[in-house]
Amino acid sequence: MSDAWAVVFGVFLASVAALISSYVVPVLLDKRQKQLRERDLKPRKELLIRLLEDNGYKSRKFETLRTVSGMKDDECRDLLIKLGARGVLTVKGNEAWALISKMPLKEADKVQDNQ
Repeated sequence: MSDAWAVVFGVFLASVAALISSYVVPVLLDKRQKQLRERDLKPRKELLIRLLEDNGYKSRKFETLRTVSGMKDDECRDLLIKLGARGVLTVKGNEAWALISKMPLKEADKVQDNQ
């Protein structure tokens, strides 16, 4: 009878190990990756906010924001949205971004190109 219990116990341990390796470990790894990503984004967020809150500018050219933050186009746009910014077009048709608090959606979308 002790051999049968050893087999049952071994199957139970194998099941627990499979559960941990297939569910718990990936969840913990994902959580850790998100924490690292958020830590890496913090200085970029601060730079973008400083640029967008500058009283000398109502909006900023996208090229400026992307270059200063060192981000790829889509990453930068995603972060700008999360920070409460909106995209606008300049008079010359260039992409610019402004905080919604400084340029509400009801205001005109065309801004000057001197940002």
